[in-house]
Amino acid sequence: MTNAGGNVAIHLSQTAKNTPNQLALVCGAKVPSFPSLSFAELDQVVNRAVAELVKANIEHGDKTLLFVNPGPGLIIWAFALFRLGAIPVVIDPGMGIKSFLSCIKRTKPRAMVGISKAFWLAHLLPGTFRCVKRRYLVRPGHYGNIVDQGGQNPLKPTNSNDLAAIVFTSGSTGSPKGVRYLHRNFDAQIDALHSVFGMEAGEVDLTTLPIFGLFNPALGITSVLPEIDPRHPALADPKKIVSPIFKHNVTSVFASPVIGKKIAYACQAENLKLTNLRRFFMAGAPVPPTLVANLQ
Repeated sequence: MTNAGGNVAIHLSQTAKNTPNQLALVCGAKVPSFPSLSFAELDQVVNRAVAELVKANIEHGDKTLLFVNPGPGLIIWAFALFRLGAIPVVIDPGMGIKSFLSCIKRTKPRAMVGISKAFWLAHLLPGTFRCVKRRYLVRPGHYGNIVDQGGQNPLKPTNSNDLAAIVFTSGSTGSPKGVRYLHRNFDAQIDALHSVFGMEAGEVDLTTLPIFGLFNPALGITSVLPEIDPRHPALADPKKIVSPIFKHNVTSVFASPVIGKKIAYACQAENLKLTNLRRFFMAGAPVPPTLVANLQ
């Protein structure tokens, strides 16, 4: 049966109603123009973003290449596409240009939501982007201009078995693979994070990989985006990762082992104890037992 309840974006709307004043997104200093947003404000921003996509003629069912900088924009525009019933195609730009273009050719997105770099690439390689018929340019500092504007855009009727997103792996262990997420897959993962790992509304997550921040609004969890470039984690400043853990009383961390090592070494060097932290997830590469021991 087709109904709005099948759309994963409904979770954000529910959280905005339940805890409107709780912080939803807190961003690092690399995006100084981006304000901290409550869940009610995030819901409004996503709502306005939907209106922008509608004006660009992006429609329900359109596979849409989402080419924005890692950070709050990824979360905002992904939820806008969910709400519209379009299908975000998320490709890690750090995988290399050859693999990146191969992913586009394989998925054949009909639309694109991207920064100027994406439009520049499409201009240089028209053959690869021939399938893209509808385009929306995300301008710098755009988010601050779309708060508190426009009426509410209702969720598009979506079945839980409908395709919600295509997310490509990084390709670090072979060719990048496109993972098909149905709306019910997202729902199942949200339920597992709550029931298996005990993640609860009101908690705070250090979101070092913004794509995983898509689950936090559904759970009523604040996402703190530290000042790092997820495409180059080895270059991250350990102090700028550890500092927000204390500043915002972070309860969960999801990170690559590279970031995990930086946190462990920084805390050991300063003899710091992460007493408020309840869980630490690591994925994306092998996790040495010594790292687990150091974090414990």
